[in-house]
Amino acid sequence: MFPSVRYLGLAAAFGLAGLLPVSAAAAVATSTVTITFDEPYVSTLEDIIQTNPYTGLGATFASGSGTKKAVIKTPDDFNNYTLATGEDPNNQLLHLDSNPPDVLVQLAEATMNFSFDYRRPTDIGDIDVSIYSAGNLVHAFATINWELADGWVNFAYDGAFGAVDEIRLQGNSKYVIDNLSFEVTAVPLPAPVVLLGSALVLLRGRRRALRTAH
Repeated sequence: MFPSVRYLGLAAAFGLAGLLPVSAAAAVATSTVTITFDEPYVSTLEDIIQTNPYTGLGATFASGSGTKKAVIKTPDDFNNYTLATGEDPNNQLLHLDSNPPDVLVQLAEATMNFSFDYRRPTDIGDIDVSIYSAGNLVHAFATINWELADGWVNFAYDGAFGAVDEIRLQGNSKYVIDNLSFEVTAVPLPAPVVLLGSALVLLRGRRRALRTAH
C-alpha cells in the first residue's frame, strides 16, 4: 500500500527544510539601546552608582575608585559650565565627579558596538577609555585630549577588538557624558523551530498544488 499523499507531502517538506542553511534560519537580530539620562525616573543629583536605574536597560554603573560620585546633573546645576552652541541648559547628563573621576559601565551582555558623547564642564582636560571582556583588558585607547572649543565630542567603538562587556572611563578632572548607546541581541528562534516553520509552509503549498491538479 502506497503512503498517502498527505504523508508524502510532509516528508518532502521536511526533506527540503533540512536542506535550508541553518545559518540563515538562526540569523541574529540586534537593536540599539541609548541611555540619554533624561528619563523621568532619574532625578537630578540622584546617585546613579547607588540606585542604578538603568539595570533594566542592560547597563549597570559602578565606581572604579569605590566612591559614589557619578550623578545626574544639568548644566544649570554647575557653578561654572560653558554651554556648547545650541546646548540645552536643562539637559540631564551623567557627571563623573570622583577623584579621580572614573566609572565602570557594566553591560548585561557583550556588545560589538557602543558610543557616547563627552565633554568637560569647563577648561581643558582628557579622558581615558578602556574596554574589557569577562574582567580581562581588551584594549586601552590613547588618552583623548579635550579643549573647550571642542564642545561635545563623540566616542565610538566599532568592534575592532572584539565583543566587550565593560567600559571604563577615567579623566584627570570632572567630565560629563551623554547619549550612551550600545547594541543588544534579540533572542533568536532556535534553528529547528525555524526549519519546522519552513517545512509547514512547504507542506501547505504542496497540498494546494495537489488540490488544484484534481
